[in-house]
Amino acid sequence: MARVVVVGIDAASWNLLEPWIRDGVLPNLKLLVEGGAYGPLESTYPFITSPAWKSFSTGKNPGKIGIFYWFNFDKESKRIVFPNYTKHLELWDVASFHGMRSMVVNIPLTYPPKPISGVMVSGFPVLEHQEYVHPKHLKKHLYEKYNYRVAPKEHFSNPKSVSDVKSVIESRLKLAIDNIEYYNLTCIGLYYTDAIQHYHWDNRELLMDLWEFIDDWIGKIMGSLGEKDYLIVFSDHGATELKSVFLANMWLREMGYLHFKKDPFKPGLSLRTILKTFGLSREKLVRVFFKLNKVLSPLITEKTLLKNLGAPYESEYGEIGIIGVLSAVDWEKTKAIVIGEGDLYIIADNREEYEDTLTRIIREVEKYCNGKIRAKTKKELYSGPYVSNAPDIVLVPSEGYMVSDHMSRSGRIWVVRDNYKSFHIKNGILIINGPSIQENYKTSNAKIYDLMPTILQILKLPIPRDVDGRVLTEVFKTRTEPATRPVKYVDPLKFRVAGLRSKLKAKTRERV
Repeated sequence: MARVVVVGIDAASWNLLEPWIRDGVLPNLKLLVEGGAYGPLESTYPFITSPAWKSFSTGKNPGKIGIFYWFNFDKESKRIVFPNYTKHLELWDVASFHGMRSMVVNIPLTYPPKPISGVMVSGFPVLEHQEYVHPKHLKKHLYEKYNYRVAPKEHFSNPKSVSDVKSVIESRLKLAIDNIEYYNLTCIGLYYTDAIQHYHWDNRELLMDLWEFIDDWIGKIMGSLGEKDYLIVFSDHGATELKSVFLANMWLREMGYLHFKKDPFKPGLSLRTILKTFGLSREKLVRVFFKLNKVLSPLITEKTLLKNLGAPYESEYGEIGIIGVLSAVDWEKTKAIVIGEGDLYIIADNREEYEDTLTRIIREVEKYCNGKIRAKTKKELYSGPYVSNAPDIVLVPSEGYMVSDHMSRSGRIWVVRDNYKSFHIKNGILIINGPSIQENYKTSNAKIYDLMPTILQILKLPIPRDVDGRVLTEVFKTRTEPATRPVKYVDPLKFRVAGLRSKLKAKTRERV
């Protein structure tokens, strides 16, 4: 039976890779492109890591899984809430249900690891001390044999971090290559490429070195596969040079939509201001945390890390993330707020006020930004049971721009960050190579949630009927088995019932 290996590379982008592929700098990617199907892969809205990776694994738009950013905003309680990253049916769940074994390594938002048939090593966000491996006993093996770490030690702004990122990537790929033969489905996530590109987009020599390293390992994966096997390489979104950043909450404040009870930059007796007194900026604290990760991780919970080492700290540019000053927001007067990188929530007392505020913000922000930022409503972008939790407006940056929820001491609405060189674009990359795939075939209309049903079709497995993605039938050679076999859809309830039964059996075994 054919095996499928999927390598997801965060922020891999054709505008960076295509010249190197064409010139033979990346020979293995060139072989995959010339011998298979390739093209742009449309991401989610917003084109951010968290919703995009979950849309890949579930085949669904964010409105069906409730993940719109790393965290969401609850308009009722006025608090940040964390969605359940692993509650929805994913690619490897379907494979497990049908008796297939999967190896899932470092895919973002897979903590806690699911008890799939096979192995799961959770990806970001996760800390070293957590139980991020299924089965649990394999964690020690990962440390001893592969020197496995959940994150690099060096902060990404340091050019030396590239060698550290290479070491982390190598541990993931070596683990996968050593064990590919035992699994029907292997999914590997290379996450920190995005972070390196953010800080070093203008250093092409450094980036070429990193991508030559990745290309070499992709060649090793190719060498471990048989003639019947498939290899898929994709990215969650693309990247390009960053020109400037739109501080959306500064604009909302100027326009009278966002109000504060007190100055968010006014010093107070807080851990942030105390540490700032000693010259410890957010960036310095992050670097210290990276270096002391093994010591600090068992002592710091995720909530504590978010609260005390995250957005509340003023950056070197005099900016504070909005979640650090939510307690200072005057909710009686506030009508809109942006959380994250473009998720705008409207605070209204009634439907009429909501619609009026929505219409005015869309009109005013698009006029102010003059094409650099577009505003899309949740009705335009999403469908499903979680649309009510979605941001009311998503501020979508044009290529070269970024939306941020930060407040700025300078009072500026548009800022340039000298050390932040790139940001995301909507289209990532897609390469599919295998015995039934057309050669040197350019795709044009693939979306990230098409991958899950396409992989299931290759594996001869039925597809849950509630997915949004489609099988990319155009990539298959005519008269090959995946092309001629009818796509089979099944009721997703079938998998949910089976999942409940397996949980009950597991609990029974624990009691016994």
